[in-house]
Amino acid sequence: MSSGTSVITDIASTATAIGALFVGWQLLLTQRQLRASFEETFTARYDKIVGRIPLVLMLDAGAINSEQVKRAFYDYFELTEEELYYRSAGKISRSTWHDWWYGICSNMSRPAFQAAWTDLRDATNGVGGEAPMQFVELRRGIPASGLLARSYDPRRSRWGQRLPHG
Repeated sequence: MSSGTSVITDIASTATAIGALFVGWQLLLTQRQLRASFEETFTARYDKIVGRIPLVLMLDAGAINSEQVKRAFYDYFELTEEELYYRSAGKISRSTWHDWWYGICSNMSRPAFQAAWTDLRDATNGVGGEAPMQFVELRRGIPASGLLARSYDPRRSRWGQRLPHG
């Protein structure tokens, strides 16, 4: 084999390797963009749901006095359940999950959210075999004491691990 053929083979091999790296990088960027878009749909849903909860309940311990408001809380817990499910399935990034869980903890520290959770949790516990239990993932994240672990991660909790504090 001549040295000219060897040089051409080396150049072709290098070009192939660079091309493969470029394709891999593009696939990684596309995956990140798709994940970010998927996560943004949850943020939009959250904004819509929270917009249906009166400000007094977001800031204080006012009474939940209408079916519409109760429905908004139900929708919030349903959204949170989906977020937990998709995080446990690896569809939500760790950094996004960390931000979301902080927000969930912040909301659940509010008296109106605590009252709504207690009411809806009890109403959806599937007692007597009449209906299946709802909010299974959320029940795992919110212990009976109501005190949320600031670092809960459903993706890791199946193996007894937690995200580091911070």
